[in-house]
Amino acid sequence: MPPCAVDPAKPARTPVHTPEIPVHDVLGWRCGRCSPALRPRMSARTTHVAQHLLRMLALSAMALWTVVGHAQGKDPALREEIRSTTDLIRSGPPGVALHRTDSLLTLERYRNDGEWMIHLHALRGHALRQLGRSDEALAAYIRSYKLAEQAADHEAMVDAQLSIAAVHLDLRDFARAGHELRHALRTSEQYRTSHAARIQLVLGARASMMHRSDSALHWYGRALTLAEAARDSFMLADLHYNMGVVYDQLDSARLAEKHLSEGLRHIPRVGYSLLEGTTQEIRAHLRIRSGRYREAITLLDSAEAIARRLSHGELLIAVIEDRAEIHEATGATDLAMATLKELIEVKDSVAHVVRDEAFAAAQTRLDMSRLEKELELSKAEAELGVLRAQRARIAWGALIIIAVLAIGLIILFHRQARAEQRAALALEQDKERLLEENELLHQENLMARFETLKSQVDPHFLFNAMNTLYTLVETEPTKARDFIASFSALYRQVLLSRERTIVPVQEELQLAKHYLFLQRIRFGDSLVVEIDLPQEATNGYLPPFTMQMLLENAIKHNVISANRPLHIQITGDRTRLVVRNDLRPRGDGSRGTGTGLDNIRRRYAMLGAEEPEFRMTERSYLATVPILNEQP
Repeated sequence: MPPCAVDPAKPARTPVHTPEIPVHDVLGWRCGRCSPALRPRMSARTTHVAQHLLRMLALSAMALWTVVGHAQGKDPALREEIRSTTDLIRSGPPGVALHRTDSLLTLERYRNDGEWMIHLHALRGHALRQLGRSDEALAAYIRSYKLAEQAADHEAMVDAQLSIAAVHLDLRDFARAGHELRHALRTSEQYRTSHAARIQLVLGARASMMHRSDSALHWYGRALTLAEAARDSFMLADLHYNMGVVYDQLDSARLAEKHLSEGLRHIPRVGYSLLEGTTQEIRAHLRIRSGRYREAITLLDSAEAIARRLSHGELLIAVIEDRAEIHEATGATDLAMATLKELIEVKDSVAHVVRDEAFAAAQTRLDMSRLEKELELSKAEAELGVLRAQRARIAWGALIIIAVLAIGLIILFHRQARAEQRAALALEQDKERLLEENELLHQENLMARFETLKSQVDPHFLFNAMNTLYTLVETEPTKARDFIASFSALYRQVLLSRERTIVPVQEELQLAKHYLFLQRIRFGDSLVVEIDLPQEATNGYLPPFTMQMLLENAIKHNVISANRPLHIQITGDRTRLVVRNDLRPRGDGSRGTGTGLDNIRRRYAMLGAEEPEFRMTERSYLATVPILNEQP
């Protein structure tokens, strides 16, 4: 089944209206009191989840039915392997499915079986597509199409064309997707293949992604008629799910519930657990919108059980967001905050898994490269040993026939000496090349660790901002709205900076001004900040978020009151930035963990720059960080 047709620019669900409950906005979730301008953020969350699930569930069905059908009459062991790989693509880890498919492609006894090669390349493309590796998936589908064309297998040709069109839909290249679909339609009509329903399914998805809901429902309706006639449970489940999502987007709750329930009725008993889970989550959200919270909780329990069984992070995140919305709507503020905390932990866990997998892959490549180089070195040493053994044999033979072969032995010895010199020179060159490559890999590993360190800043900053918003929203709604607007601008700047190792001082200064605006809403005239940076200082560079973390450190660890305002000065010159604040420690005995300052030290160390200086005087705290001259 192709990606879901949901318009990411329009809200897919109408939030519950609960005017007595304060607004909480955590990582893309928003409750009922959000303004119309901010509601598309909830739509983006729903759209993202639906598109991701449908990519994993539906499109794999295009060629999987054909593969399973062709399995009849083949080697039982291979047939079972194909079936297990098919189930993995429907509801299991795509990385495992890719590994199994690659293993099947290496079996020597099946390499000449063109029919199997067609479908194995198609399965490999499905696994790669679920992993987000679109270019490799496209290459696998094209390979499958060429093999099918050589074998004149028109059914497999249309399967491959539909898969190619779906990759173009993933890349939002609607023109190429339309070209492939028209080609598939002509092939299907010319050779009377059994793909009419599937082609109309993809045409419906394309129309949905182009924001043409009426056209999408038209194509889904035509495909539904054909699927019902064929009694195809896979197609019926996918089609009803897609139609339910479109009707949900159109705010037609009754039709959305009808099709989602019908889709559940047709879901196969094996291999479609993820579709069942996401369907239950959307049905729960329909009930939340209508205030039927008890029914919603029951459905969410079912969806959460599936998400945890499959270890599917995105579905679990959607379920937790729905639970938080229920707690918020019913006034259970403590439960809502606890649920939001769980949501942050789950999202952090998903992010850690992605980072760990990337690090493990990099480590594996490094180990494989090292092993290959060691093997090459061993081969070179073995060749050198053979040469030395050969020379010894020749020397012993020379002693026996020296009178006869004296001249020949001299010539041969000379040649052997030159061969040894060349081998030794080649060995030395290989060693130098290995050292250079190992140094390069070491530098790349350091950069990967630096990127991981840099990603730790965002959750900490977001947590502090949420605490400030929580304090303001109930007591001063006007300031809360100003706070949200400024926070949006601030976090937009944070997102623009997070992919860089250093940023211009001018951008850091702009980020600091946004941050100070938010803090002044909270502290008013009790916070006094003076910025006196010369033009030459603003032409340099700093690691991202350096100035904001220094300001946050000063505000967090000092007493701020109307009677004793906190004064902060930001000065500097061409080579350094200085942040000075009054030294007025809090009297509650709390001490910071030093994470922020250590983070700044480590980032300067990784960039090979001068170490920052942090010191206290009798009345003030002084932070001095180097200003870098150029991009690394």
